[in-house]
Order: sequence, then structure tokens, then C-alpha cells
Amino acid sequence: MTSVTPAITTVGVPKEIKTKEYRVAMTPDGVREFERAGIAVHIETGAGAGASFSDDDYRAAGATIVPTAADAWAQQMVVKVKEPKAEEFGFLRPDLTLFTYLHLAAYPEVAKALIASNCTSIAYETVQLPGGALSGPSFAQEVARALPCALTIASSDAALRSKGVYRGIGIATVIELTNPSAAFYGVGGAR
Repeated sequence: MTSVTPAITTVGVPKEIKTKEYRVAMTPDGVREFERAGIAVHIETGAGAGASFSDDDYRAAGATIVPTAADAWAQQMVVKVKEPKAEEFGFLRPDLTLFTYLHLAAYPEVAKALIASNCTSIAYETVQLPGGALSGPSFAQEVARALPCALTIASSDAALRSKGVYRGIGIATVIELTNPSAAFYGVGGAR
């Protein structure tokens, strides 16, 4: 079998800088998948801390831990959770592929920065599956099925995580997901 060199060979994961955003765009398992495909992953130090992933977790999965956001953004592709903030616009460049939620209708200044930079931007919420369905809700359902709710709740708010509660819900509480997509997007769907 002939091996194929991926078009993108390096991916960066910067720490999210949006206020009260504790998620990270890639887990250590994601790093392993990229590494198996021959793609080197560069994680900004501390990027996973809010989601309870240490730099050592990422190193063990094969990632290179980089000291600054600039180092993570210097890769061919950057994956994030949220749209770039104004202080990140300087990292946008023509040879960059950015993969993140963009919400361009709500953030026209982001759209302008992306256009001005001439980077390739892929919004999670616009990726279509075969047949035309959007991947966002499907992706959310997969996440909801695959992750223990307690872990998600416990790691969603750093201030409460150490107490083992999230908005008054104990970690051991069983949560029934009535609509996994809605629960993922934070608009109900859990009881």
C-alpha cells in the first residue's frame, strides 16, 4: 500500500482566550488520531487545563507542547473551540487553515478579519455530511453519547469544578439527555 502524505502536516491548538471558555478543541485521543495520520500536533501549554487535560496528557499522546499562542498559531492548520478574538486576528494569514465555530452573522468583525487575512476558514457549523445534513447537530449527538455527562458538567466551570458541582448539580446526578443537540449547544435538552 502506498502511503499518502497529508496536505496539512501540522496542526496547532491554542488556549482559548474568550472569557469563561474552558473547553479545548482537541483531546489527547484526537492528538493520537492526527499523529497516526502523520500530522504533528502542537498544543499551547495549558490549553487543556480548563477541561482537565494536562500538558503531560498531551505529551503522552504524541503532541508537542509549545510555550505560546504564537507557536500554536504558526502551524498550517489551527483548531479552536470559539471564533478568533480581536487579539488573535494578527495570527491570521494566507497560508493558514482555521477550523472552529465562527458564528459570522453574530461577529461581523471576525468575518472582516478572515477576509482581510485571506486564510482558509472552515466553520464547524457549516460542514455538511453526505446527503446535505449539517454536521453540527450530528457532531453534538456523538459527543453527548460518547462523553459521561458528569465529566462535561464537572469541567464546564473552573470555579465550581473543584467543588464537584456545576450550577448546583452534583457530579453523581444522573442526567437524562432528552435532546443531545440542544444540551450540547446549551439550550436545554437535559433534565
